[in-house]
Amino acid sequence: MAKLTTTIVPIQTIITNYKNRGYVHQKLELNHYSLNNIEEIVSGCAIFIRLKSNKLQRLWCNKQNHTNINQNNLVYGWPNEHQWWMKNNNAFRTKIANVIRNKILPKKSKFNDFDDLYDELLKINITSGDLFRYDLTRRLAYCMKLQPSKYVYLHRGAEKGAMILHSKGLVKLPANYSKRVDLSVFAGLFPNMDSIDIENLLCIHKKDF
Repeated sequence: MAKLTTTIVPIQTIITNYKNRGYVHQKLELNHYSLNNIEEIVSGCAIFIRLKSNKLQRLWCNKQNHTNINQNNLVYGWPNEHQWWMKNNNAFRTKIANVIRNKILPKKSKFNDFDDLYDELLKINITSGDLFRYDLTRRLAYCMKLQPSKYVYLHRGAEKGAMILHSKGLVKLPANYSKRVDLSVFAGLFPNMDSIDIENLLCIHKKDF
């Protein structure tokens, strides 16, 4: 962990930048979902901001501090950037939404935490895509007032970010982990951050590491 002292400033800068943009963006997205609209949970939302010219721009492409965003200028569309492949695929969107209504929602009171819900989606083989399964769990769990707390989930971009930190000796990933690692792996580098935000930060800022 000796390398930590040489990178403490950039890591702190990354954390600050995340809190000003990625954290706010994620909250704006998650707060938009409702169990009354499962189709939207399946495809996810893309957030746009209406500019003074009246044109729409993806919020993430807007360079301003997200904490200063006027929410009245936001427009939500679908799909989320992660689920770009779902565009114009209403049949698939509806199919997955119906599976959730029939197999997940009737049992929602039985899920004690985020991990229970994730494992159930894995068990019923709702999708073979790990990132889609995580995103789906993240949206559903937020609406059910469940949030990852014990583990950080590592798929695609988040896993790449974690592996870069591991290669630099800033964290130590356990051997043969599968899909998630204990929060303690990142607690020293990202103190007082929730699992859901660590995952998001690892993905967004992987190139900054």
